[in-house]
Amino acid sequence: MAKHGNKQRANEQIDTLAPLSANIRLLGGILGETIIRFEGKKIFNKVEALRRLSQKSRLGDKNAAKAIEKELHGLSHAEKYKIAKAFTEFLRLANLCEQVHRIRRRNDYRREGKDAQRASPYETFERLRKRGISVKTIHDAMRDVQIELVLTAHPTEAMRPQAVRAYRDLSISLLKLDTGQPAPYEQEIEMRNIYSIVTQMWLSGAVRERKPTPVDEARYGLEVAERILWRAIPDFHNLMSAAYKDCVGDMSQLHPRPIRFGTWMGGDRDGHPGVTGKITRKVWREASAAATKRYLIAL
Repeated sequence: MAKHGNKQRANEQIDTLAPLSANIRLLGGILGETIIRFEGKKIFNKVEALRRLSQKSRLGDKNAAKAIEKELHGLSHAEKYKIAKAFTEFLRLANLCEQVHRIRRRNDYRREGKDAQRASPYETFERLRKRGISVKTIHDAMRDVQIELVLTAHPTEAMRPQAVRAYRDLSISLLKLDTGQPAPYEQEIEMRNIYSIVTQMWLSGAVRERKPTPVDEARYGLEVAERILWRAIPDFHNLMSAAYKDCVGDMSQLHPRPIRFGTWMGGDRDGHPGVTGKITRKVWREASAAATKRYLIAL
């Protein structure tokens, strides 16, 4: 009986991962077509050969690792750039598919009326109450909890603002393909969008032509804050508030601010030789203006 239950859970897990695998195959296939179209079959074949060798090497095949070194040694600088670009773009697309799948699974839980998703606000509050944690204890913890997320230049300098916007649009298109049974023309529109974005990202280049300045880095961080965090954080607060009300009780006298943000960008005076007082003031003014603009739009 236990073996049957384990097998059933394994099958369910495979089923839930099927859309993720399908998305990765879809975007990987479109990327491959794009590489063939703009770089030729020769580069594509080299990418595929290295990908297969990498899989074997990861499984412990020492001959495959040597073959990779030999293959890379025989490439020109231009070929190495294109191959590195291909792997970089594929990994970005695969990461995006995983992010989309998290959203998909959360939507599935809500739509199908299942138990609350593990580690969601609702499930967390519900679990605490079932374990006998008092309302006062939860109330005090909510009042005092502080999670500070610090933005640094490292992830944002690798993802330019236009890339942030493009990948966000790509994730929206993938999710739209999930909505029931889209009409053929709707599916065609989203597929065209997906092809267009993948092509755009390939042609835009994976490597910068110049090193970003501290002001550039701060602007990239602002792009993430304005395009993603500005919407995501209020959504999370609303979800948390609704879960607290359902599972714990009245929240009218509780005004938690569990998530706060800090940043090193434009202010790392002791760690970045290019950051001066003038740079910090400029970045502070731009960040202040961006926040003011968002508040005015909201009003």
